[in-house]
Parts: sequence; structure tokens; C-alpha cells
Amino acid sequence: MPIPWGSIAAAIPWSEVIRRAPDVLRGAKDAWGKLSREDRSPIPAPPADPLATLQARCDDLETRLQQSHEVIAQLAEQQAGLIAEVARIQKWNRWLTAAAIGMGGVLATMLIGSVAS
Repeated sequence: MPIPWGSIAAAIPWSEVIRRAPDVLRGAKDAWGKLSREDRSPIPAPPADPLATLQARCDDLETRLQQSHEVIAQLAEQQAGLIAEVARIQKWNRWLTAAAIGMGGVLATMLIGSVAS
């Protein structure tokens, strides 16, 4: 049985996906931008205070981790919504299939009855 992509796409709450897309994109760009900026930065001179440098890097990593967590949480929330919609569509599809089979049985009974008479 082919997958009804049209009905699946129609049931997705696109307004919610579109509403949240800029936040997800902004978070991803911020995280990616920080990574790419650091990759292009020249190798710094040895620090005067290695402990302060380690603390600053640790703070930076914590900030990045928090930003990554927020982006992942938004993506997970969107995915959960999509999964719920697909489950709803599957339930609806099963109901429609059962109704079509029932209608086919009624139609077959009517045709057999009209042929027999």
C-alpha cells in the first residue's frame, strides 16, 4: 500500500514548524559561527595565567553546551510534534481502510444480490 504523503504533509502543523524554524536556525548558526571563528583564529601566545585561561575556556564550553542543548531541545520538540501527527494520520488511515473494506463488502453484497435475482 503506498504511503499517502499528501495527507501526511497536510496534517503536519506547518505554522508551528515555520514559527520555530528561525529560533532553531539562529541557534544553529550561532553555534556553528562560534566553532568556525575559533577554527580560523591564530594560535595564541602562551598565556600568562594558565588557570585563568582554562577557566575562560571552561566557561566558553559551558555556554556552547547550553546553546547546543537549547537547539537540540527545540528539534526534539518539533520531532515529537511530527511523530504525534504521523501517529494520528496512521490511526485515521486505519479507520478509513476499515471503512473502505466495509463499503466494498456492502457493494459486493449488493452486486451479488442483484445478479442472483
